[in-house]
Amino acid sequence: TTAGTNVAVAITHNGSGDLVRLYDGSTQVVTIDDEGNVGIGTDNPGAPLHIHNDSPKIVLKDTDNDAEIYLHNVGGAAVYSSAGDAVFQTPSTEIIRLASTGKVGIGTYTPLYKLDISGDGVAFPSASGSTLLRLRDSAGTATLSIDAAAGSFSAIQFGDTAAASMGSILYNHVDDSMKFNTGGTGTKLFIASDGKVGINKDDPGALLHIHNSGTSVLPLKVYRNDVGDVPIVHFRAYNNSIGEVDKFVVTARGRVGVNTDNPQRELHIKPDNSGTSAIPAYARIESHGSNQPAVLELYHTRGNGV
Repeated sequence: TTAGTNVAVAITHNGSGDLVRLYDGSTQVVTIDDEGNVGIGTDNPGAPLHIHNDSPKIVLKDTDNDAEIYLHNVGGAAVYSSAGDAVFQTPSTEIIRLASTGKVGIGTYTPLYKLDISGDGVAFPSASGSTLLRLRDSAGTATLSIDAAAGSFSAIQFGDTAAASMGSILYNHVDDSMKFNTGGTGTKLFIASDGKVGINKDDPGALLHIHNSGTSVLPLKVYRNDVGDVPIVHFRAYNNSIGEVDKFVVTARGRVGVNTDNPQRELHIKPDNSGTSAIPAYARIESHGSNQPAVLELYHTRGNGV
């Protein structure tokens, strides 16, 4: 019996043998070696605490809340189990939370999705522009894969504090098309499986199909900041005999070339440049009805016409 600050039990050993051995019959069940390592179920502990069992488990119980957590080795797999969340943290900051619902939070203690990454300590990412998720392979290709059922969508959704979905990128696995939605108002850019692109059109009828209905926005605007009379719009066609041929050009000076890429006047028309034969160049003006005139008006600043 001791009192005050006296030590109840002190074991001193000056040799190299174990400090303590506890036996169950002839079986050594607890060992404390001369370095202070504790072995449970082993007589040769290789760590400060070494548990050797066919199903080793550590149980930590919080008696205030009657809650237990388990650290378990199951077939070589590290198993942690508890009735509540699992939290990884530094001495003062939570880093990762594995919620009891199966959701994972990084930087947030209330994850709302399977993986919820936050830069400001709440469940919603901050708008500071900081990187919250990075995939990196400095030695090769870094890939983000989004796999879905064959008859469904793969999607990336963009939201903010005002609305959960303000924009999205969707890949349709039914028809292998891709669409880009912005402003929460539907598809703005559509790419079909055959390469056709629709702007404000989800069923493009050409390689580029621009649809503008009921607005004053220009459907197409082309600008080129170059010196000289260079093409700003250039349409070409392919001829099986001679390859690519010029069909229609608009230059920076406003000159229009038909079958030429170098118009010398405001309107320059050359014969069909397919190379098959020498033919004249025609300009045709046709009226809309049998009783309507077809008019070519030439106007200059000194009169009403010539």
